Amino acid sequence: MNKEDLAIRLNILLEQDVIQKEAYDVTIEAFEKLIKVLEKDDIKQAEMLFTHLPTALTRIAKGEGVEGPNEDMLQEVMEHEYYPLAKQQVDELKRSWQKDLPKSEYDYLLLHYTNVISMNKGGKEG
Repeated sequence: MNKEDLAIRLNILLEQDVIQKEAYDVTIEAFEKLIKVLEKDDIKQAEMLFTHLPTALTRIAKGEGVEGPNEDMLQEVMEHEYYPLAKQQVDELKRSWQKDLPKSEYDYLLLHYTNVISMNKGGKEG
């Protein structure tokens, strides 16, 4: 997925009122930060993360919740070599969002980011 692919995907979601404009903007910013960290213009296996992210932010803005990932799965992610980098990206995203990010959504984002970073750094999914 490159920035153009992301913009097309987000524009469709925005036009169909699936996501809000603020979620769109924060997602673009998060993608730009990730491509900078990965030093790539095209991120492999990023579609799930960058579809989940704007829909999650829109859910949060609407006050809707979601159950978090399985604790065993989260523990495995926390032990992954790219977890610190994933956490850094999610923390930066949280600052950009400037709203509360529920633990369940935070944990899902950690999972998605860890997997995407691993796939693009030459590793395997976490």
